[in-house]
Amino acid sequence: MLAILIFSVLINTVILGVTFTQTTYLVGNVSSHHVEKTVRTKQFFNAMNVRMTQYPLKGVASYDETFSITPLLPNGNLLTSAENHIKTLYFQYYKLNDKCTLIFKHPTERSLDYLSMACVY
Repeated sequence: MLAILIFSVLINTVILGVTFTQTTYLVGNVSSHHVEKTVRTKQFFNAMNVRMTQYPLKGVASYDETFSITPLLPNGNLLTSAENHIKTLYFQYYKLNDKCTLIFKHPTERSLDYLSMACVY
């Protein structure tokens, strides 16, 4: 009986360790006639760190923020944080294949200004 208890505690510890190390990383780049964007995203449970750097013709703009995720249907997430410079982001996702996704950062407008492409690595 003690052996079964020790074995179950060991298995649960391993499962917990594996769960806490599961992090998804995405990276992408989009270029248009007036801007180039690089987006790096790290998701762990319901927290998402988004780092975006824009290279417009007039200078560089970037942010590195961590948000809480609220899933919205269809294909969307609402990212919120009271502490960040950017309080709310709305992302919609369109899967291209098993690794890459188009991400729009505007609820209605579909243009290159609001577009990112991210791939799991």
